[in-house]
Amino acid sequence: MEIMSDRENITDQENIDEFQIEEVSTYPINNNILYRERVNKVTKRSFNYVIIKEGVYPNGTQTGPKSLQDSVICSSTSNNKRKKRPVQQYKIPYGYIVETTWGRASKKKTIRCEIDYINEIPQFRIKYGSNFQYVVFSSKSPSDAAYNYERALKPETKATLSGPLVFGLQLKSVKKARESRKRGNLIKPAINCTSSTLEKRAKKIASKVRASFNNDIKGVYHQSDEIVLKSVEFSVNKLDFQLDYEEGENQMEKGHQLQSIVKAIDQGQIPRDSYRDLAAAEHHLPRENTVSNERIAITKHMNKIIKFSLVNMKDKNELNNITSQEPDITNPEIVQE
Repeated sequence: MEIMSDRENITDQENIDEFQIEEVSTYPINNNILYRERVNKVTKRSFNYVIIKEGVYPNGTQTGPKSLQDSVICSSTSNNKRKKRPVQQYKIPYGYIVETTWGRASKKKTIRCEIDYINEIPQFRIKYGSNFQYVVFSSKSPSDAAYNYERALKPETKATLSGPLVFGLQLKSVKKARESRKRGNLIKPAINCTSSTLEKRAKKIASKVRASFNNDIKGVYHQSDEIVLKSVEFSVNKLDFQLDYEEGENQMEKGHQLQSIVKAIDQGQIPRDSYRDLAAAEHHLPRENTVSNERIAITKHMNKIIKFSLVNMKDKNELNNITSQEPDITNPEIVQE
């Protein structure tokens, strides 16, 4: 879910002046984050956050303006028209807890903000007091929860508090960490992947390496130099991968070389572990998994050319019946034909 920020309530003069945002953060290494908003390099408001529980983004619906054009009023001040900053949209996590502090001296306040979902509807809670023993909440928005908090302290107050800011929804470092973890959770570990999936991943890595290589050589070599990336090698959980970029005759030559290596290994009865150690020492040799894949390909090709079937030798009675039968060549009908 996403929600709009109410930060457009900053005065018109601040909209005209230079507005700056600063987020001092090394999250997730350190869960303390400092956030400042400045106008003409003068701090107008700042918040200190302590991320207690990061939370995750659900795959739910989103709310907010349909487009930036629907939420922005941009105009020249010479025409005496109001100039607003774009309304921001923020994703709403669940299982999120943060302690927010703002103000100085006697006006310093610290609250604990929490977000959970009930029936896919976000629940915004603000806990306050010396031990966070008091609670206000809202199922509408963080701004509504902030409004309820202000009214709980001073029922007659007209002060407004930014809901997204007290909940820390604008913090880019936390958002980046959540999205990174979400992407990581969608990727299966290599140990749980099939060989075809691992092969696709290897090809994707090889493609990215080639793109990066072609881009980097422009600043290293002269444009008249012929630079060729021939192959890339890497391992995943001690499983080696070797991908060749060469095509045409060079690729055919490598195919014949690979077949010769398979033949030499089979005839010499070289164990896989021994060849793996040899390939690790001699980098010009293809990796063991490449040789294994070539052997499988040769076996499948030979099975298509030469058909064979398996005979169960355990059943001796049936075998005796077969050997005791009269050979067809002695049959008079066959001889006559």
